[in-house]
Amino acid sequence: MEDFKSVTKFKIFNTNNLWVSLPAIKRVVEAGELRLEVIVNPKTLDTGEKVTQLETASGAAIKVRGGRGAMAS
Repeated sequence: MEDFKSVTKFKIFNTNNLWVSLPAIKRVVEAGELRLEVIVNPKTLDTGEKVTQLETASGAAIKVRGGRGAMAS
């Protein structure tokens, strides 16, 4: 476990994991309570093709939901 927590052994560490309740998300979307801003992210693929990635920030959902860190069903 100590190796896993080491910032010298693992210089890059990503915790982009979201655990969500799909029924809860469905409920707030259908109720019109989850209006998130769309982030437009222009990208260039390895092939040189230009594409546009549309995304939303998960943190924005917490802001929209009144500071709650979780949505419960």
